[in-house]
Amino acid sequence: MDGLVLMGSTRLRPAPETSSVSPETRVQLYTQTFRNLFGRADCTQTLLPLALHGNLQNNFRSLCWRVFLNVLPSNSQQWSSSIHTLRANYKFLVDKFHTAQRLQDSSIDLNINNPLSQAEDSPWNQHFQDTELRRLVEQDVNRVFPDLEFFQSKEIREILSNILFHFSRCHPDIGYRQVCRLSFMCPALSDNVNVRVCTSWRRRGST
Repeated sequence: MDGLVLMGSTRLRPAPETSSVSPETRVQLYTQTFRNLFGRADCTQTLLPLALHGNLQNNFRSLCWRVFLNVLPSNSQQWSSSIHTLRANYKFLVDKFHTAQRLQDSSIDLNINNPLSQAEDSPWNQHFQDTELRRLVEQDVNRVFPDLEFFQSKEIREILSNILFHFSRCHPDIGYRQVCRLSFMCPALSDNVNVRVCTSWRRRGST
């Protein structure tokens, strides 16, 4: 479905099937849908009624998730600058928690910087902890929605693993928690995720 027409505050009407419209019309429908959903200064005024009535099945569903989770601001005019800042912050975290360089740092006392050191400030100690954390994360990520092709992609699994790893390292007081992290991340990553994802997590949470 390439376009949806907003009907009232709680419904989206499907646009014509893509095979029956020209490419130009398809682009217009896509643009119209985007403006209908995110054109307001505060797009949550449009998105919340649709979400509460279960009518967010559209090509922009992942954007809706990002707005609801405060990953993106409610004003779409601020998205570009916000994404730039978020990506810069993430790169900073990736560099900060990258231990390989410290393992090769000859300025660190060899009594500390060696694989047998028991010192808490040994870079090897952190390296081993990170290796174990990544193992736990990747083990869970490899089991995420095996029936959805999107999540079987090596690239997507790597993205999920990296985000979870760096979040856990950034918040040691919280640490790694499987369900609460993946349940919010997965729908926000893909436009291809549909209501089965949410339903699956709700079922898991009730068991």
